[in-house]
Amino acid sequence: MTAGFRDAESAARSVSPSSGFRAFTFAEALISIAVVALLIAISLPSLSESRRAARTAVCLMNHRQIVAGWAAYINDYHTFPFGWDAAGYRTHERWGWGGVNWYPSTGIVPGFNVLADRPLNPYLGDGRRIEYRLSVFRCPCDNGTREYGTDTTSLPALGATSVSGETTTNFGVVGTSYECNEWMYCRPGVRDGWGLFPALPNHRSNQSPDHVAVSPSRFVVLADSGPVNWMQSTMAERQNHLGGNWWHGAERGPMGFLDGSARLEKSGRLVCGQYSFHMIPFPSPNASWRRPGQP
Repeated sequence: MTAGFRDAESAARSVSPSSGFRAFTFAEALISIAVVALLIAISLPSLSESRRAARTAVCLMNHRQIVAGWAAYINDYHTFPFGWDAAGYRTHERWGWGGVNWYPSTGIVPGFNVLADRPLNPYLGDGRRIEYRLSVFRCPCDNGTREYGTDTTSLPALGATSVSGETTTNFGVVGTSYECNEWMYCRPGVRDGWGLFPALPNHRSNQSPDHVAVSPSRFVVLADSGPVNWMQSTMAERQNHLGGNWWHGAERGPMGFLDGSARLEKSGRLVCGQYSFHMIPFPSPNASWRRPGQP
């Protein structure tokens, strides 16, 4: 018997059944792969929910910082933040209070009278540092808005000249993922909002927390632009080509409140037990216009 044969025989004995070790059969390997694949499939939804929860936590932190800036502005000017352009026209209430300027050549968001120098910006960190605004004005879940039930969106057209590089997110087009509660610029208690254009007899630009009669922990100051439109609406209104998006899960949206708190709330139209877009209580508030500027 040659040395090579003896070595091979010795190696064979070292992996013989009597040693207690054997290779996987093909069937066992397939079963193991299937089990691993099943475990991954089970864990993926949990991982996805964990990522969403982490992003929502960042969004709520942004709400708290912005509402703190809101309180500092009110302390100085004794009114809710509001802007006027050089010609004396009011700026867009929904986004004109603060945000990043993505239109350096014009300083105005196309289609909206929103200026580069928005009144709340100096109250949110060092006004010279764009890096801070890039984080505090952006919801990590912002993936734009679309018509209910479709993928139709007007954001790329509106943001065609934006230098943000993001023409499919609200942040990249209007400079912020968040919008204020427009009802704070409306005479309290009216159902038909600001009234007919151009007079807008119920529009008010000098109101403050003194005009708010509901609890500060319920009065909405700020909300995510994606979900809030649908949260305020009936299903019939949503199906009428209403733009929005569920950034944080169906029928949910973060909100910042007058007392400085921020919470993820379930949709309840304009007024419910947890929150109120109207400043004062009055009968059947959800029968009023959805927004003060439109029925």
